[in-house]
Amino acid sequence: NKVASSVTVDPISFTYGESASATATLVGATGVNAVIDGHDGAVSVEGTTITVSGLPAGTYTMVVTTVPDANHTALSAEVTVTVNKAAATVSLSADKETIAFGESVALSSVVSPAGATGAVTYYLDGEPITGDVLSGLAVGPHTVVAKYAGNDNFNAAESAPLTITVNKADASVVLSADKESIAFGDSVTLNYVLSPAGATGAVTIYLDGEPITGNVLSDLAAGTYTVVAKYAGDDNFNAADSNAVTITVNKVASSVTVDPISFTYGE
Repeated sequence: NKVASSVTVDPISFTYGESASATATLVGATGVNAVIDGHDGAVSVEGTTITVSGLPAGTYTMVVTTVPDANHTALSAEVTVTVNKAAATVSLSADKETIAFGESVALSSVVSPAGATGAVTYYLDGEPITGDVLSGLAVGPHTVVAKYAGNDNFNAAESAPLTITVNKADASVVLSADKESIAFGDSVTLNYVLSPAGATGAVTIYLDGEPITGNVLSDLAAGTYTVVAKYAGDDNFNAADSNAVTITVNKVASSVTVDPISFTYGE
């Protein structure tokens, strides 16, 4: 009577998008057939070489059946085929890497290869954000990373970190006076407008380079004076000097009063 032939094939493992081959070791057989159920065309056989390709990531059972010689019967064996997920890469970029406080940054990412579909989430200083625009950032450096979630055939991936630097924004101070030319003895009221609205902190008025208290100039001697308002800045805005305002104090007429004089001749 005929006896059963035998076949030995090592497990096959490869990465999605690639292929792999294994050699069948035969006894009492002239060749083999191989098939993976539901995946016609995924297996090709040439002699004793079995090649598997074109499969999604996952684990499969391949059935290998001998083609027996005249003295043996056919035999089937199961071989495990493992298709591992492929690696993906994420590149991250920003339209600006250095901004002033109050500005925004638009992020973009590219996932490759082309078949790596799925969600990309941006992380700002370790926390996920919604969308791809950074706004409302505090002054200082911030780290952004793009994370690809992966899909059925590609592993998750993370981009290289990108540093976004937020510098203090510029502020402006506009100084004005209710009168720029006065008579000696009069006073001047000064006013300033600090912008933008978010700029907080102290504004000090300087008269000829020396700080004054308040915003009223009085007791000025006749002459010309230069007034400047200086903003100290805050956590988000740079210090700033206003325009210079010139105050002119004009002399006033002096006065004299003498009582009538009366005396006796010879005195």
